[in-house]
Amino acid sequence: MLKTKPGRSDLRRKLPNQERAKRTVAKITASAESILGKEGINGLTMRKIAATAGISVGLAYDYYPSKQAVLYQIYERRLNEQLQMFDKAFGDEIGDTTFTQAFQYYLSLQRAAHYPSPIDLELNNAIDRDPELAKMTRHFEEALTDRYIRLLHHYGSTWSDADLRRLAAYAHQVDQMNLKLQASADGYTRKVYGDLSTEMFYFIVKYSGASIGKRV
Repeated sequence: MLKTKPGRSDLRRKLPNQERAKRTVAKITASAESILGKEGINGLTMRKIAATAGISVGLAYDYYPSKQAVLYQIYERRLNEQLQMFDKAFGDEIGDTTFTQAFQYYLSLQRAAHYPSPIDLELNNAIDRDPELAKMTRHFEEALTDRYIRLLHHYGSTWSDADLRRLAAYAHQVDQMNLKLQASADGYTRKVYGDLSTEMFYFIVKYSGASIGKRV
């Protein structure tokens, strides 16, 4: 689980303890995601969030002091979901599964979760403009890098942890660029970028000396 510094991503005025309060918070974040997907971050306001959620602006402010607080909560959750998908595909139960089999399962989990969604692409584009989003991204990349290192050693890479960490940093940069390209592309072009990103990841794994197993 991705853990950011207290007070950073979770900037809520108060935590929801009662079921009714939890439902209200869920409405707020769901409304914010809907607006993000349709209008982007520039279209996100607390007034719009409240109207879409069917609550008063005052009630929205009871839980979140700003739209940034809502945004950071959404982003942290989506980063955690990515880590959970990775762990489900490449976790301790991986056993004798080939890298190709595990990676194809990982891709199927992403497709089922509709990742990357318009929300993910919009959040990725905002990283350069928002220091807090950038901090969360770096923390996520560190958590994912540790997983990459264990994974590549599992599949036979004899590189040092330091060398694999540098390779993982390159993989992160490729992924970030892929998301930026997809954000402004049409459906077909997005698929092409996604396919190229997949092939690049296979190449990176083989480059490290790890075995990917038989590919169909």
